[in-house]
Amino acid sequence: MAYVVGAGYPRVVGEDYVVGMTQAEFQRLPAAQKQAMYQQGQQRAARGPVLALPQSPAWRGGDHAMWGPGINPVHEGHVPLPLTPEANNGVFISTGPTVITFTARPQKPFKPTRLLVRTTKTGATATGFIVGQVFCGTDLQQAELGAFDLETMGAGNAFDTWISFSQLEPGMLLRIQANATLQPTTPDNIATFMMILGHYMH
Repeated sequence: MAYVVGAGYPRVVGEDYVVGMTQAEFQRLPAAQKQAMYQQGQQRAARGPVLALPQSPAWRGGDHAMWGPGINPVHEGHVPLPLTPEANNGVFISTGPTVITFTARPQKPFKPTRLLVRTTKTGATATGFIVGQVFCGTDLQQAELGAFDLETMGAGNAFDTWISFSQLEPGMLLRIQANATLQPTTPDNIATFMMILGHYMH
């Protein structure tokens, strides 16, 4: 038996909603039965949904309303982008490396807006601070060559340190070449963590 509904996610036959059989099965029905099903579908559609659904929460509406079941429209988020150290887990020690490159490769368009840098300095000789240069792809994100103070710029309580780096396209590398102004002696070290906040296309 075929069931005719007026809402939900049915198969579409002509201009009406029919579920429970394939298009081929429907076409084999007698003309009178198909006409009756068409009429029943039109009556159901005029009455609205058969099943009363609860109201969607506010955060599912507006700019975030789905285009279809499980399909979200493109919208913008503000998310963190962690940077991964390429050497020694981001820890500066007496035997090197003297320069550690921190990298990230966003999977969707990303516009960096805020650099965050955290260091943990262990030992009496771990007094140097972290400086470096930032690249989006091959483009230097500074007004001049030279290392700048990443710790001051990326401090969590820093004021007016908003940035506007070049937008990163999917798969494009963001790299920060960092070094300590004074390398600690054994067994002291400077552990460094970096991430960037930015606008991201969901």
